[in-house]
Amino acid sequence: MYSDFLTESMDLTRVFHLFFRTEREIRSLTQTEGVDGVVPWYVTYNDEPRFHTAFVARGKQVTALTVSPESGEFVEIETLELENSSFVSSTGPWMTDILFFGEDAMRGRRFKERVANSIRSNFDFRITPPGRKTNEEIKSRRDRCQCNSVNDDIVEKEQTGDGPYKIFRCQNCKKIHGIELGGKKITPRKLFDADWALEDFRGDIVEIDEENDYLIKTDGKHPRIVGSLHLLSDASMEESEYSGAFDPNEQMALLYIADGRIAGFLSWNEPVQFQVLRQLYVRPEARRRGFAETLVRHWIERYCRNDVYFLDQPNDLSRPLFARLDDELASNGPTSKEYFALQPVNLEY
Repeated sequence: MYSDFLTESMDLTRVFHLFFRTEREIRSLTQTEGVDGVVPWYVTYNDEPRFHTAFVARGKQVTALTVSPESGEFVEIETLELENSSFVSSTGPWMTDILFFGEDAMRGRRFKERVANSIRSNFDFRITPPGRKTNEEIKSRRDRCQCNSVNDDIVEKEQTGDGPYKIFRCQNCKKIHGIELGGKKITPRKLFDADWALEDFRGDIVEIDEENDYLIKTDGKHPRIVGSLHLLSDASMEESEYSGAFDPNEQMALLYIADGRIAGFLSWNEPVQFQVLRQLYVRPEARRRGFAETLVRHWIERYCRNDVYFLDQPNDLSRPLFARLDDELASNGPTSKEYFALQPVNLEY
């Protein structure tokens, strides 16, 4: 077992060639009879990924394996038994996800944490899914940082995707302070101004019962709105257990407009044949007014196409809302299930 041969911290360089394997071994594992897919956790060595741990999906089981530096053979860390078969999404040996749904989502999340803790106890790795950080990491770093605006020396412009804008991001805590669009610096105050953000907007506008309030739906093609979504998404990362940035190339969003300001948003995408709610966030000054529930209700009514939709690691603030809506809509509407993706990780050390 894992604990039998990793009893104390090891020097990474000394054991590297014994303990880290190449793409050939990943492909070999993937092609083994009965294996649905393999998710690697890996270290980049001389610009080449070498995997340290592999999660192997077989029907209703997922097994975490690593390589014994003593025998050079794969050994089992732990096997997770599932209620339902996992779903594997793959575009290559280093780009495979194992997806868990419903009650298995929590099992998968806890399984991943147990394996991560086993690895952390022997190596000084930071283990976070690509593109994601834990809220504790983000809060801790930002509490210590002194950045305030787009004009700070530590805040730099960076291109994001192929959009016509650039993001001003602190190079220390990674907080977004604004965007550059058309050669001009756009601060959060203007980004959240609905009149500015919606200039020339041609998407869906959804009327709701509240006077002067409305929703808009965007597919990520309107640069002003996407800039606002980057700031909202960045803020939500401080409250979600794990959260990734809004991706205008993959996700759509529904925004709540109140009193002429962008107050919050809901984002989702549609991998394969299901829909996943990625983020639900309302700015602190706009809370306790029912905006989150309005976003979810109208999304369900207008944009949910299936009997079930999936929640990407909801936080403790949103779980009661989804549970209440599930009870209300159980007999005549879509209901939610939690979703968890076990993803490849480039281990940092």
